[in-house]
Amino acid sequence: MEYVKIYIAVTLYVDERGTVRPLAVIYNGRKLSVDKVTDVRTAPPEHVGGLITKRYDCLIAGRIRPIFSEITGRWFVEAVRE
Repeated sequence: MEYVKIYIAVTLYVDERGTVRPLAVIYNGRKLSVDKVTDVRTAPPEHVGGLITKRYDCLIAGRIRPIFSEITGRWFVEAVRE
């Protein structure tokens, strides 16, 4: 399997301390709510390589899915190339 980086739109909540929490993502034209953020850590993507990113493990539609934030401010997911 070959993985690719897919950039996504993310709706964020940022509190007065600057803590960021994703609220929703737009993937393949669908808006998906983030029910819960279960973990946040600095880590590289598992499959597509690249720079150190901030990884957010999010409960979306009943499954934990990692989304990544680059230092550039762009967000992405890893997906299997179709």
